[in-house]
Amino acid sequence: MHEPIPRIPDAYAWRIAVQQQLQALLAASPIHPGLTTDEWRAVKARWLAFIRAAGSNLLLRGRAPIRARLISEARYDGFRVQKLVFESFPGWQVGLNLYLPLLDGPYTPILCPCGHGPKWQDDHQIPPQVLARNGFAAALFDMPMFGETGPRLVAHFYNSNTAWHNGDLRAVLFGKILNEEQRKAITWDIERGVPATSLPFAWQTDTCIGGWHYDRGTYDHNRYKTAKNVIQMLADIVSKNGNLLLNIPVRSDGTIDEKEVKVLEGIAAWMDVNKEAIFDTRPWTIFGEGPASAGTPISAQGFNEGKGKPFTWQDVRFTAKGDALYAIVLDNPGKKDVVLHFLTETAGLKVKAVSRLGYTGKLEWKQDKQGLTVTMPVVKPDDSVVVLKVL
Repeated sequence: MHEPIPRIPDAYAWRIAVQQQLQALLAASPIHPGLTTDEWRAVKARWLAFIRAAGSNLLLRGRAPIRARLISEARYDGFRVQKLVFESFPGWQVGLNLYLPLLDGPYTPILCPCGHGPKWQDDHQIPPQVLARNGFAAALFDMPMFGETGPRLVAHFYNSNTAWHNGDLRAVLFGKILNEEQRKAITWDIERGVPATSLPFAWQTDTCIGGWHYDRGTYDHNRYKTAKNVIQMLADIVSKNGNLLLNIPVRSDGTIDEKEVKVLEGIAAWMDVNKEAIFDTRPWTIFGEGPASAGTPISAQGFNEGKGKPFTWQDVRFTAKGDALYAIVLDNPGKKDVVLHFLTETAGLKVKAVSRLGYTGKLEWKQDKQGLTVTMPVVKPDDSVVVLKVL
């Protein structure tokens, strides 16, 4: 096991101080009434001075050599590429492709981070090649989850966290575009998408009620997801062994608008009644049934959100906890009977009781060879997602 990376002293206090400085900076932004350009520049200068001082005194304390090692070199038409490994922090190895001119240096260096994409894609390969042909040294960084450095970095991350917490692992590492082997060690993050079925290892959807960043057009044209949309997604994701990470974009002053508040209040109101069907639950034998159960293929990081059939009252998602099975009906069925086709009397699960979360009355139900049929009570006519608890 690698030696754990030492934690930065007072890192939490430093982060809080930075947040306070950032809040002060946002409050004094150019859109703030009465602030002149000179006043804005003065606030900005004070904040940047604080960050530089904190970085030099804390974050960069005890800086170490990068210990770069040349692994191999290849020559091409007009440039050469060196494969290097260096340490961004003691013990943290990062892969790097260094694109160099054929002529001897010195060269002007340019960093080319890969961003979200792996470095073998054209949009990452072509720029450093062009730069090298024109006399620059272009450094293209390896993504942590790709190349030979990925598994070592993951192991170091988990081992270090375990050592910090006296043998108790309190960390989760997420990654995108992972194969089945990588998903055993790294939690698969699917951007704006959901797999077609339940997965054996925990995974996560990251999405937003609008765009990733605040957009006035989304507000003006009412393009936010509704609370009902989010709840339907949440039920579908949890039934498939997933977690939902939901982004709420903020305005430049750090606040959210009243339409976003309405969405969050709708989600909270539903959770107040139905949270036991979500929290601390596990996937059931099947994730669900209904017309929208087929799903759609994932593309790249995900991006299949909203491309499948819309959810209806015939679509059901299952979660389980202890002796309870929760059937989450993804739209309000009104007076219609809900039939859970997988719960036939011959399926091995003998139903003893059925209730609806948030409803105190007694439900009429029967279990036969067609499944479990529940006569839904007439409650208020709303569009909420309904949860049945089956014992």
